[in-house]
Amino acid sequence: MFKRFRLSMAVNSLTDMSNGEFEREDFLKGCTGAFEEIMETFTGNSTEGLEYVMEARVLEAFQHCLDEYSKHGIVCSYESGAVKEADIVAINFHETKDGRNRVSVDVQFVNEQRITLRDETGRAVGPVGEWVVRPSVWRFSTTLPELRWMLSDMP
Repeated sequence: MFKRFRLSMAVNSLTDMSNGEFEREDFLKGCTGAFEEIMETFTGNSTEGLEYVMEARVLEAFQHCLDEYSKHGIVCSYESGAVKEADIVAINFHETKDGRNRVSVDVQFVNEQRITLRDETGRAVGPVGEWVVRPSVWRFSTTLPELRWMLSDMP
């Protein structure tokens, strides 16, 4: 109960610090759209266009993963169902080295996922993945008061 109270207070603070622009439901809808877009692009073995929704360090990590698969002749066959649930699980405020206010919001997504590694011909390498309902936490960050959210981590 205390955690919910703290989270509610943090949402109120975020709304105040963004000059009233932060709206929880709109934020979650945008994050869900970003999650689905990122997963669709990544499972298409690409990161093209994701620089608009990911910080450079995260984008480089996604690209490195694809490069490693490619180097070994493996394609990650990842299927993702629609997000069944998305909720804010943590909010952290901090000051940047140059004195600006920054906020990070952790969002937990719940959806069905199936991952199978395949060779270049499409044949499964190892077991074919089963559909599993899986929670994933992604961190979105921005500098206040602007609200240009970017995927900044996957804690």
